[in-house]
Amino acid sequence: MPNQRIGSLAELRKAKTLEYFIKTESAERHIFALFHAGQIYAYENQCPHNQMPLNWNEHQFLDHGEEYLQCVNHGALFTLTEGHCVYGPCLGEKLEAVSLETVGDDLFIRLV
Repeated sequence: MPNQRIGSLAELRKAKTLEYFIKTESAERHIFALFHAGQIYAYENQCPHNQMPLNWNEHQFLDHGEEYLQCVNHGALFTLTEGHCVYGPCLGEKLEAVSLETVGDDLFIRLV
């Protein structure tokens, strides 16, 4: 299946985190991307503890210090670069990573 454009790198750099809704013939996926230290990281927007979305508000996934990704439901904290839970009821679990690709300023997700 081909890649699907989801947004621009410039928008992600400015916002730091962005949420995307991707519709396919068989499902709808909710993912988010993070621009941190010059790198792009992306995860499914689903807490491993209760399968609920992580974000506080639209596009807001970072804790107040912008050191961790934080789940709105129970305060679990996840590392930015690998999505490992370091605090909360899902300690030791991790977010499901999503592979993104950049072409120029465009961000793409591979649909499978």
